[in-house]
Amino acid sequence: MDSFEISQLLDPDLASQLRLTFQIAMSGPLSPTDQNAFVRTNREYFEKGFTEGFVVFFVAKSLDEIAGCVVLQELRMPPNMYLPSGRYGLVMNMHVYDKFRRIGIGERLMREIEDEARRRHMDRIDLKATEMGESLYRKLGWSEPRGGKSMELYL
Repeated sequence: MDSFEISQLLDPDLASQLRLTFQIAMSGPLSPTDQNAFVRTNREYFEKGFTEGFVVFFVAKSLDEIAGCVVLQELRMPPNMYLPSGRYGLVMNMHVYDKFRRIGIGERLMREIEDEARRRHMDRIDLKATEMGESLYRKLGWSEPRGGKSMELYL
């Protein structure tokens, strides 16, 4: 199982199904109605993101089986001293399926994300780490955000 390849996914249907799998793995099952709504709205998001180029979705495959995936969303803000280009990325849904863990797939997916961010001339990429993923991200050089603890507000 140590032979795998990383490629870019451009299929919004498959992308939304993979994101549903990630969501269920992280948060538990959804009702059929919620699953349908989740897949529909995510399909719309990925279709627009792939067409307009602000989303890139990578998959790792072992033979013909998907072993893991990760998403990078490109964001922009006015340039500042920490983001001279104003371009940065948000890493989402980094996931390696159980039977493919501990063989380097997560590291390869994250390296692909880093390379893509460099190709897009991003100054920084952000993510929210789960406890399971934190050691991988630290190994790859990720650190706590400067300027204090990250906060959020749901509207």
